[in-house]
Amino acid sequence: MISLALWVLQGPFIHHATADYEKSVINGITVFVSPEAKSHPETTKPCLELISKATREFLRFTPKATHVTLKKTRIWVEQMNPAFPSMCFHESSQECRI
Repeated sequence: MISLALWVLQGPFIHHATADYEKSVINGITVFVSPEAKSHPETTKPCLELISKATREFLRFTPKATHVTLKKTRIWVEQMNPAFPSMCFHESSQECRI
């Protein structure tokens, strides 16, 4: 499984258990938002809007035969992870486990 993690830069980083993340689906792709990121809508909302726009465009311009695989991608949104000060790609969900 492919995972993409996005970190919104603001405030100290707090590690949360994966089960604490809010799960939603944007354009058929699963997105997990940490509790800390949810508490900062001023940065998380634009991030989620960007994910919506980017995934919509990505799905629009890629072959439909690839969409099943693309929709297995998981996107993780966190708040100020010091290990990754910007967007980060993880090939495996194992890399995101606490």
